[in-house]
Amino acid sequence: MITKTLVEIENPVIFYNVDDNKVLKYLSNTKNGLFEVVVPVEDVHVIIQKNGNSKTGKEWLLNTLPGDHEISAKGAKLTNMKGSCQGCCDGCESFCYAIHGAQQHHNSVLPSVIKNLMLYRHDPVRFENELDSELSNWKSDEKIFRWHASGEIESYDYLEMMMRIAEKHPEVKFY
Repeated sequence: MITKTLVEIENPVIFYNVDDNKVLKYLSNTKNGLFEVVVPVEDVHVIIQKNGNSKTGKEWLLNTLPGDHEISAKGAKLTNMKGSCQGCCDGCESFCYAIHGAQQHHNSVLPSVIKNLMLYRHDPVRFENELDSELSNWKSDEKIFRWHASGEIESYDYLEMMMRIAEKHPEVKFY
């Protein structure tokens, strides 16, 4: 269940994750004011970008939060959730397009990448099952799926999950 309550906050944190990846909280600025949105992991589902992007075409994309630390922009913290790069970002953050994209387009980018990573970390079995279901229901003559235009393979278990998904779906071309 998603709950919304009007809050008065001076310098709002735009997105943040609390409670061991079990609850996502963020602020939504609407014409009726600023609302805090609380999304428990039970209400989170795998989010696949199904229209590709302008650079790569019409493949499906599954992204997770990039980086290996909290992301900030212009001095404001955007999330307190650590990304999926697991220590690989030392030295590359200054030219990482995924981090720059998250900083510049945080309102459209961060919700889905945080939810995907949050769901995987909290319930990897449900993450895999939902992804498998999405791919099973995909109606297209040419199926191309890209893992991680943003984010990384977080662990060996994650890599094994990717391999199981690819084995179940030989009709899909996986990047």
